[in-house]
Amino acid sequence: MFTIKKRVSFVTQLGFTLIELMVVVAIIGLLLAAGLASYTSVQKTARDGRRIQDTKAIQDAVEQYRGANALYPTAANFTNANMAPYFSTGVIPTPPNGGTLVVGGPAAGATAYEYTTTAAADNYCVCTSVENGLKGNATANAAGVCTFVTTPTATTNRYCLTGQQ
Repeated sequence: MFTIKKRVSFVTQLGFTLIELMVVVAIIGLLLAAGLASYTSVQKTARDGRRIQDTKAIQDAVEQYRGANALYPTAANFTNANMAPYFSTGVIPTPPNGGTLVVGGPAAGATAYEYTTTAAADNYCVCTSVENGLKGNATANAAGVCTFVTTPTATTNRYCLTGQQ
């Protein structure tokens, strides 16, 4: 008698095909692109929030200075030595990503806070640049006078505060 043996073949897959690997890489790329865009947006919002908070802190300090000295600080008086007692941190705030406070005139770019006062030191304007124009409320700062807008647009890139008294 003859016995016929049937050959049984088991093929085991030891890896991924090139197509499967390309699909996974494409999906990871899409997720990274979406995450990076979201991360960048959150970073801009956080920097704008800090700039606005610092601008309000400068406004509060200037108002306290006026309460103690009857006039707002002039460019010559707006120094860290004169203003430090009016800030809770003991120093004038610095913008995120570096930068300084420019006293006496407008500053270019988003790396500075600006403080100007009128010649009589009876009013002031403190401004900063914002990355999200919809958070802006002004277009200019000159000689202690802020130029405010009623409806912010994407190009309204200034946030300014002026005298409260």
